[in-house]
Amino acid sequence: MKRIIPAPLIKQIVYLVDLTTRQIVYEFHKGSLQREDQITGALVSTLDNTLSGIRIKDIEIKAKAFSLKEEMETKADLGVLLNVKLPEYKLAKAFIAQAKICKRDSAFRFSDGNIKKNLLDQCSKMIEITSSSFVIVYTRNYNCGIRVFPAADVYALDNKISCKSLTHLYSMTLKKLFENFLKCFIGDLNIAPYIWDVKGLKKFLSERRIKHGLLVQLLGEERR
Repeated sequence: MKRIIPAPLIKQIVYLVDLTTRQIVYEFHKGSLQREDQITGALVSTLDNTLSGIRIKDIEIKAKAFSLKEEMETKADLGVLLNVKLPEYKLAKAFIAQAKICKRDSAFRFSDGNIKKNLLDQCSKMIEITSSSFVIVYTRNYNCGIRVFPAADVYALDNKISCKSLTHLYSMTLKKLFENFLKCFIGDLNIAPYIWDVKGLKKFLSERRIKHGLLVQLLGEERR
């Protein structure tokens, strides 16, 4: 069956997201990436370089990363926008995420303090923006990679939140998050309905107070 967004295109993007995950985990593991903000910046920059310029089934992928430089209280660490502009199909949507670091030995162990209050507050602020909110956990373990939890699920733990309690929640890999995003199982149309350029990405990050952003565009040519 022919899909509007071809399966080979989604498969290629998911493959490249997986390669990027392995690279980021490697850099974190060896110590060249250490802080959460540094890792998130490297993640969007690497995805920008990895995804840009690929063409499959007459559809070109364009990507652009951008990070806010000014100091500000942010509601999320990461925002990913998807624009699909094909002759027969147009779509714009987004998801946002809060990022945390886990220095894993034998179990989840976050590196920053006061994880209970901070993470609950951060999840609450994200959920105010959109239900398409997630908590991303960077690990130094190749088997764990980068894990993704729904923010609503984390927030529902309330005062019982801990590193150990997170392990009882369902999670997915970063590549699975992107696969579900591309297949439209997740993503909010209301917070990013008409963003078709880098200027729109910058505006989105500034208005929503999100530190790092990635714009992914799937552009198809008109058939003659």
